[in-house]
Amino acid sequence: MSEQATNIVMSDNQLIHLIEAISRTSLSSREESFERLIQSFSSISTSDTNMQRTSFAKCLSRFSGERDFNVVEEFINTISIFKKIENISDDDAIEGLGLLLTGQASTWWQGVKMEVKTWISAINLLRESFAPKKQPHEIYLELFSTRQGLKESIDTFLCTKRALLSQLPTQRHKEEDQIDLIYGLLNIYLKKHIPRSEIKTFRDLLTKGRHFQSLKNNEEGEKLITKRCNYCNKRGHTEDECRKKQYNEKAKNMEKPGVKCYGCGTPGVYRSNCLNCKSKETPPKPVQFYSIINKTIEDGVKIPIIEVTIKNSNGYAYLDSAARTSIAGSTLYELLLKEGYTFTDKEAIVNLADGSTKHTKLKVITIEINIGNRCVPITFSAMPDEKNTRTLLGIDFLESAGIVLNLPQRSWYFIDAPETIFPFLQIKNVPALIIKNSQNVKKLDFTNINLTSCPQFICSTHELKTKTKVK
Repeated sequence: MSEQATNIVMSDNQLIHLIEAISRTSLSSREESFERLIQSFSSISTSDTNMQRTSFAKCLSRFSGERDFNVVEEFINTISIFKKIENISDDDAIEGLGLLLTGQASTWWQGVKMEVKTWISAINLLRESFAPKKQPHEIYLELFSTRQGLKESIDTFLCTKRALLSQLPTQRHKEEDQIDLIYGLLNIYLKKHIPRSEIKTFRDLLTKGRHFQSLKNNEEGEKLITKRCNYCNKRGHTEDECRKKQYNEKAKNMEKPGVKCYGCGTPGVYRSNCLNCKSKETPPKPVQFYSIINKTIEDGVKIPIIEVTIKNSNGYAYLDSAARTSIAGSTLYELLLKEGYTFTDKEAIVNLADGSTKHTKLKVITIEINIGNRCVPITFSAMPDEKNTRTLLGIDFLESAGIVLNLPQRSWYFIDAPETIFPFLQIKNVPALIIKNSQNVKKLDFTNINLTSCPQFICSTHELKTKTKVK
């Protein structure tokens, strides 16, 4: 009988069966029967132990296919350690590797699973597919591409750079050479307080760097606590750094943009309030269409008037942003009829100035009008039954033509050309000379004419012609 101790595991039923068998046999045969039973139980226990297989079912690590060297290596190290601790066979590890792969990595594994024969080949294939080995020149480029930030921890910086150096061929650089490569990438503050001659190992660099950053953080914290602004009486900054003081001083010293009259250049006033320009009037000249209001206009309040040309006929028109449509005055309507233009009829409800409404028939026409330095289309509505109506350029035309009114400066311009400004006409509230038929107008010869005996409009016309020749 062997003296070596053997650990036997049996159930309660097996133990009862053993006792009954021993009691039925004689003393001489009991020892033989006992040994046979022990051998049978040992073989059963060994077979039961071999049947308890382990796998990656309890492993918590997962990989979804990130193409990052550090992520792949972390995953491989984790599952390799788990496989060793749980005593997982290579076949079971290959079979259960799909449990740990998700997303793109799982799809990849389904395609290459049949090619894998050993656990080592599976690990190598995983590295080649998602973290191929970088060439040394690529590692050097990535190493020197970034420097340590002013507030970046020395631990994080060294960990990142040493991970890159670890991908180089074995024993490519000694530790002292690696320190030389990394030391030049430290921020200026660390290199000021930690000379290269005092560093022998990475442990020295890490220890001294941690100490300096700890002192710097404590110093900044104390400064924030002790600082107090004398201007706003708040902590954390000084009076020179106070943004509230800087804002107030900037607002106090900010000079308002200079305002001057557009007409004569008088500083500090708009053209509508300028005493010099209010007294100046635009010299009247003969026009084909124009009308004024019969009632006296309040002194100092002038409706914007501009000069327009319609089919070689000059005239004046009012700019009225309150009118929804442009109106052809009575004289313009008659002029267009004589020129042979055709109007279309349109029924409309007109809102009058007193608030009442009137159902009337309008005559509508679309023609081209010269205004400023452009020729643009306009749709006029005319009221043939009304007399002495004004020609209005309404809000519909102002929007379509892109006209911007600058009422304080008594001027206007096109929205796409604000540098070209056109002034309003300063016309008195008196009737202008209306030319009934432009074809019968004779050309005036101003030579050898005594201007003192001529009408006012002829004198004004002569002045305009003389100015034009001088220019």
